[in-house]
Amino acid sequence: MKNEKKIVLIKVDSKRGSAPRDSDTYMLVSEKRQCGTIGGGLLEFEAVKRARDYLRLKNFLEDETRISLGPKLGQCCGGSVTLKFQKVNLSLKKELFRKLESDVSGLPKVYIFGAGHVGKAIARQLQFLPVNFLLIDNRTEMFEDFELKEKCKLSVIPESEIRFSSEGSAYLILTHDHALDFLLVKEALLKNDAAYIGMIGSKTKKARLLKWLRNDGIFSLKNLHSPIGLAGFNLGPTSNIPEVIAVMTAAEVMKAFQLTNSFNKNYIG
Repeated sequence: MKNEKKIVLIKVDSKRGSAPRDSDTYMLVSEKRQCGTIGGGLLEFEAVKRARDYLRLKNFLEDETRISLGPKLGQCCGGSVTLKFQKVNLSLKKELFRKLESDVSGLPKVYIFGAGHVGKAIARQLQFLPVNFLLIDNRTEMFEDFELKEKCKLSVIPESEIRFSSEGSAYLILTHDHALDFLLVKEALLKNDAAYIGMIGSKTKKARLLKWLRNDGIFSLKNLHSPIGLAGFNLGPTSNIPEVIAVMTAAEVMKAFQLTNSFNKNYIG
């Protein structure tokens, strides 16, 4: 149990050529656990083994090693990485907390409007991805059986969440009310800085939305996706399962963020 409190930080200090992760990517290793990744494969296997060897040394503080990612390591990246190993003391722990807070606060934001089956399924997918997300509904009861309550927000004027949201956010619109969906899409389009705007529904619903927007004088449909979830990718009878829609939508949103360079590459996740 005593060794569980001892932790080594492994950081990609620099890289040359092709490598699995970028410089400043890091992971934490204790005697029995590890968090984060520096790229997997034999590189990570050997790095974790070395970190645990360091944990058994009384005077270990810091070390650095360069590793070639070639045939000798059973990897074909062709580049090399320099790994830095540091024992996590109180000072480094505070520095890591500050870095984590900075990384998390800088992640792109996703606003999910509608806490129905699909909204909750998307939230469950996004919890594992490098984004900040919020599940929004105007019905209190929709959050009662949901396990991610800290990611939920009751809002009687959901369009205000868009008005005061961060630039470059993504908006997933899947409420129980088509009129509210249309209003939220309009609000996101008017803000004119979204990385992604997605509305659930059929082609008929989308056609009605477009007609309504035109009648309201809105013709720019920048970054609007409907139906959501990599539209046109047909998975047959499974296409309408909430969890399948969630996976496909998460991929679509992540691609949109990548195109707008919204990711913090150093995020530990």
